[in-house]
Amino acid sequence: VNIVTGVSFMQSDDAPQDADESAPPQQPGSKMHRLPPLSIATQAVQSVSILIQNVSRATSLYYLLSNNTVNDLIELPMHLYKRAELNALHTRYNERYSHRKNNKQPSPPPVSDWMNYQSSEMNELVTHFVSFLKSLAMRVNGETLQFFLGYAHESTNGGAEKTTPGGSSEAEGTLSGHDMLLEQCRGVNFPLYARALEFCSVEEDSFVRVTAMNICLNFMRLATVESSAAPDSSSSSPMHDDDENDDCGEVLPTSAPTGVLHDASTFPFRDRVAIAQYASTPSRVGDLVSPLCTRLTSQLGQIEGAVRSLEQLDSRSDESQPPASSGVSVKSKKKTGESKPEERKRIINSIQGLAANIQDELLLLDDLLDVGLVSLNEQSIEMLLATFVYPMLLQPLLLPLTRFASTKKQTGDENGESAVRKAVIDLQSPSPLKEDDEDEHDDVGVAGPCSNESTASNGSSTCAVNGETPLRSSRDMDTAPAKTALFGLSAILQTVSNGTFRHLLLTALLHPLAPEASNGAVISSRPQVVLRNCSSDSVEIRTETKQADQSRLNEPFQQNINVYTFGTSNQDKQWLVPSSSPSANSLELDTTCVFILAPSLVDMLRKYTCPGEDLKDLLSIQTKNSTRTNPYRKRLMSAIAGDDETVSLKSLAVAVLHAAVLSVDNLVLQKLFLETLNEDEARKTIQCVAKGLVHTSVTYDGWWKATFDTNAARALIDLVSSNSDHLTISHGIVDHIRMKSSQYLLTLPARLDSKSREAMKGAKSKPNMIDRQHLDSWLLDRFFFDQSDKSSISVVENMRCLKETPCEDSSMGQYRYGLEVLSKLTFNETRDILCESTHIVDNMIVTESKSATPFHCASSWALTSLYLDSISMKLLKLREVFDGKVGDAARQSCMSAESPGDSDRAYSIAQISSKLAIAMLDEESDTKSSDSRPSHGTIVGLVGKPAFPCVCEVSPSFVSLFTGRTCISNEGIQWQSLYLVVVGRYGIFAEPNSSGAGGKGRVITAFRLACLAVKKDTTSLANNKTPARRLLLAHASLDPNPPALFVAETRSKEPRNRDGLRFTRSRMDLWFEDANAANHACKILSGKVIKARAKRGGKIKAALL
Repeated sequence: VNIVTGVSFMQSDDAPQDADESAPPQQPGSKMHRLPPLSIATQAVQSVSILIQNVSRATSLYYLLSNNTVNDLIELPMHLYKRAELNALHTRYNERYSHRKNNKQPSPPPVSDWMNYQSSEMNELVTHFVSFLKSLAMRVNGETLQFFLGYAHESTNGGAEKTTPGGSSEAEGTLSGHDMLLEQCRGVNFPLYARALEFCSVEEDSFVRVTAMNICLNFMRLATVESSAAPDSSSSSPMHDDDENDDCGEVLPTSAPTGVLHDASTFPFRDRVAIAQYASTPSRVGDLVSPLCTRLTSQLGQIEGAVRSLEQLDSRSDESQPPASSGVSVKSKKKTGESKPEERKRIINSIQGLAANIQDELLLLDDLLDVGLVSLNEQSIEMLLATFVYPMLLQPLLLPLTRFASTKKQTGDENGESAVRKAVIDLQSPSPLKEDDEDEHDDVGVAGPCSNESTASNGSSTCAVNGETPLRSSRDMDTAPAKTALFGLSAILQTVSNGTFRHLLLTALLHPLAPEASNGAVISSRPQVVLRNCSSDSVEIRTETKQADQSRLNEPFQQNINVYTFGTSNQDKQWLVPSSSPSANSLELDTTCVFILAPSLVDMLRKYTCPGEDLKDLLSIQTKNSTRTNPYRKRLMSAIAGDDETVSLKSLAVAVLHAAVLSVDNLVLQKLFLETLNEDEARKTIQCVAKGLVHTSVTYDGWWKATFDTNAARALIDLVSSNSDHLTISHGIVDHIRMKSSQYLLTLPARLDSKSREAMKGAKSKPNMIDRQHLDSWLLDRFFFDQSDKSSISVVENMRCLKETPCEDSSMGQYRYGLEVLSKLTFNETRDILCESTHIVDNMIVTESKSATPFHCASSWALTSLYLDSISMKLLKLREVFDGKVGDAARQSCMSAESPGDSDRAYSIAQISSKLAIAMLDEESDTKSSDSRPSHGTIVGLVGKPAFPCVCEVSPSFVSLFTGRTCISNEGIQWQSLYLVVVGRYGIFAEPNSSGAGGKGRVITAFRLACLAVKKDTTSLANNKTPARRLLLAHASLDPNPPALFVAETRSKEPRNRDGLRFTRSRMDLWFEDANAANHACKILSGKVIKARAKRGGKIKAALL
């Protein structure tokens, strides 16, 4: 140890120095340290670490730890090694370049930078040294703690004061036990903790820093673990519970300590108080928390830069992809759009890596707050609010979203005012969910009118020119700060579990009012690590649980929302110093905690969530005249609603609100978010959240596309589920949005038909004219039942079949259909939202994916209408729960599940209204007895019915269905002559009757016309040398077994959920004598199919309205 620390080589300053002249001079009277090479020092530290880890005899371990030898190694002078290494670098440089007279050679690093210089050998020494500290920490228990923890009063009186085995002195009887205990623990010396704390700095390697933090956290956990008997101020903690130790009466064990850190029965109460007092010193708390804040700030700053690079890349791609009306070919757009995929992938990988680093830092922060030392947590939370939350997460929300302070001036504008530029996308219709009679810029969810100051600080450039809203595009906007801040807020709420920190963060973000920073009171107090138990008149460590119990007894406000006191409790009065008092500076800076933001937020929670409470606190902060409208809440609500340019922040803003409702109790958030408002303000707030249910985007062709956000649905349900009035308001707003969505959906068939007619004006061949009476309903049915493309599923297949509980008047269960409308967002999913490409054109999100065809857009509105119908039904059922109109089973399925699993999964599913479900899926609801499905083998008349002779290929599995009289075999393939007959709602394949009389046929199979699709085959014309022509029939039904003669398709994609509906799709080829027969059959059969599907579409239309 003496060799490693340099004590063996220490010389006086008068000894001759053979060091290089460039080395820094020594101070007069100082000692010059000679240190061994780094390899020897590393090996020595590693050897001592291995020795301590593997020693098996208690006497050997105590011999190693005694006489301060190990403490000398703990104080290993790393700075001297760094300086010696730099001096050696200077020497090597001078020896190498001394013979050269060229002044252009690079100069060595200056001596002033020696603290920042560290080689790989030095890094190895630091790594092994921290491992050595960890090995020591693992051998600490009640007996070995005496070698690392020293008391100042014992070292000064030379042990004259007699102490009990538990650590209490006989002199404690003359003073108050509470005061005496604190006085003894105030001057402790804990070099192992102090040295580990030095390696928690932000400059250290990740492994070194995390290991050092774990050492500190493990020591702090020793102070929070209870002993087997409740200690008080005048008695020590109980002795060992081990029978062997009780029998022998020895304090020291006969074998080596086990190394179990949390063996609470072996730690005296005084030692636990000393550890807590030492770790809660403000300067040490700052050294522990400041690196976390610095690292989080740095990582978020790097993410902001990466997001800005991603936006600039997308904006360049956006500029190279003009709208279709500009005349640029699709080929040229595709060429320019595919030029930067590798760069985009590299940026996204960088964001993902930085997000993982942020999650690691937040987990370290969560471990720190999870230790449970309230005094340490109070200081940590105040520091986090002041240095990270407000400057890095809240203030960026108020920054302008425009890239420049003002838009480009229009030529000829004498006043220099920016003009609203003309839209560059030709919309097929106005915004579907735009409220004509609604002021888009009203303050929502805020208490009182918005002041000019808060409006200016909002930073939103939504000011209008000549009464119009300015149009922004991606190239004009810089949303990286706001996106990064929203991601950081969501990440904290998803990762950090401390209740007080969550409550204060949500108060700062979501409360209608915000504390005025200029008028905030400053609370100064000493860190309180113990509290007196009023019921037992004993002193206890101030842990999370004990503080919560006492707070509930002293203040009714803490019954619902439990937070720390931050220096305002009655026990802290003797240390409280008003900010205006001259004695405020008299307290020592190293032993004084300063609270500004946290007490203000706690007082806002107290006053505005419990307005009728009588406050008795002497130093309660007077926030009545020191509050302002919360600008952060205003910007968040605007982003959730997707107002104007904030539409680019909508997904991340919803993610923040979703994380908020999952992080705290629903009742607490409802009090904070809604119940502090009057009825009109609460309605506006719920309306903003409801707007977040539907995300709208537009294609370059001007077609609107909709996406339902299940995360916003979860946030809305959890916010209003415990208040009947809010449920009523929510149901009305959501039902209004559902109605507007359905109305827009019903206009799409006519718009698509009109667009198609415009496209066919210049064509020589006219399209087949469908009866206008059935066109709209037929297209509406296609939106729900047809696939948008081969890789997707239909809208109906997103539904799932639910088993309803038996009704009181029926013993049979009923089936119903529903959708999974609620979901939980994970950290990785939030990160993916941050990495999404968002193109903004004229304050609208532009989609450029392959699913941007008009039919895709129409199907998206059909699916959104189903989701809105389901969430509206769920709100209605929750409202019925409060009125007592439902049974216990329905009540249990409606209420929130506390634990994940099947119950939580059942809570996330909402039933579709019965009228809409019957219209889509109850195929036999209006079938008359005379119009039932014909069965196999029955005889049907062919006279007076559309009947078409045809031939089809018969597979061996269907041969038994025929009599064989009209079957022909050619080259091993069997062909069967059939009649395709339309009978009511069904299509029938009938075999000619064996008697050959009366124009009748024998039914082979039947199928519903509404499930059929007919298409001419144009691919076989080139190779077909015969006049025969083919029709392609496709059948899709919920029946798992396809109709006979139809061949089922291979399922290329499984359902999204295990209970999801799945259509069985099948096909068959039907041959006709010539083209005329095939065309005639196709025309008649297609018309029948369109009428059948239009009838179902008419039912869907009636159900939607």
